[in-house]
Amino acid sequence: MNDEIKNLNREIELIKSRNEKVQGDKAWEQSKIRVSFICIITYGIVTITMYFIGVERYFANALIPVIGFYFSTLSLSFIKSKWIKGIKKT
Repeated sequence: MNDEIKNLNREIELIKSRNEKVQGDKAWEQSKIRVSFICIITYGIVTITMYFIGVERYFANALIPVIGFYFSTLSLSFIKSKWIKGIKKT
């Protein structure tokens, strides 16, 4: 009986540890710092690429993929709530 309790406590601690890691990963995935760095790095790489392939106005044109990425990170809560309602109906 005592060993079972020790095993359960060990399993609970492992689950808590895993949950902390998952929460940290989720917070990082949703952080504005992460999104900002990805936008900056993307803009730099796309600007350089467009310069070397001869695109006119490469500084302005490099904004297009950055803006697309940024919009993809938004939660779009009004669409999300409708989607969740639709899922619950089925």
